[in-house]
This record gives sequence, structure tokens and C-alpha cells, in this order.
Amino acid sequence: MIEIKSYQLVEVSSAIPYLQSAVTSLKSSRVRLILLVATSGRGKTQVIRKYAEENGLPVLSFGLLITKAIQAGLQAEKLLGYLHQELEGLGDVVLLDNLEVLFQPDLKLQVLQLLKLLSKERTIIAAFPGRVIDGSLVYAEAFHPEYKVFSQYEIKDLVVIDLNGELK
Repeated sequence: MIEIKSYQLVEVSSAIPYLQSAVTSLKSSRVRLILLVATSGRGKTQVIRKYAEENGLPVLSFGLLITKAIQAGLQAEKLLGYLHQELEGLGDVVLLDNLEVLFQPDLKLQVLQLLKLLSKERTIIAAFPGRVIDGSLVYAEAFHPEYKVFSQYEIKDLVVIDLNGELK
């Protein structure tokens, strides 16, 4: 078995075995959240889809789920319950793609906290669009209204698999 660390720089070609080991190692953890981190075009969706195919799991468009909830008039404070319902019955491992909508400033969501809460009942593997810089998880560029930095402290209890291909 591959040794799992909370942060690991992994090539796309070797991500599946690492991901499989991460899922196994988190089975008894309080928070079972794995983030596949990469900027656009670096392979996070490819990895998540291949893992899904090999394990017979669906990939959910998280953006689509959130958009449906918003269009139905659901308020942010009821979003967690709605998402738990949507993920119910999907098994112990759930794959999420298209997280970008979660960062819209008008939603005022605590993105990482939301994902952690969802991962207490099941393992969540999420394709996170961003980068790891100096041990922190970064979404968007500093000038962008959706810019967000998650500190080392905020990400310490989850597994971050960096597919960006170089240490920053």
C-alpha cells in the first residue's frame, strides 16, 4: 500500500493508485475528504472519471446540484441538508466535479467547511480547481472576486493530491 500523507504531489499517470490508497486509509477517519487539486486542463476531471469508471461510481456535477438548489429558491443555510439528501444512497465514496459555483461571492458559502461536513458520512473525492502554494490551498487569482486561500491549518485533516506537476 502507498503511504498516504496529508499533502502529496502526484503525476496524473500515478494518481489512481494513490487515490485508491487514500480512500482505504481514510475509512475510519472523522473527515473523509480528498481533494484532487489542479488548475484547468491539468487532468483532475480525467483522474476522477477514470477512478469512477474503474470502481463503478458516478461522478456528480456539484455545480449542477448547487445551481438546481439556487434556482429552486433554496437558501444557503438549507443547502447542507439538500446536499445530504442528494448524496444519500450513492454509497461510501462520492465523486464531485465542477466545484467552481461554490465560490460565487453572492452565495457566501464556507466551501471547505461544507465539503468537510459532507465527508463525515461518506468519503468525498472532489476535483478542486486551484493550486497549492506554500502549503496553502488557493482558488483563483488574487485580483479575482472569488479568490480564496485555505491555510495549512484549514486543510490539515484532509488529503490533498496536487496534480499541478510542480512544487510552488
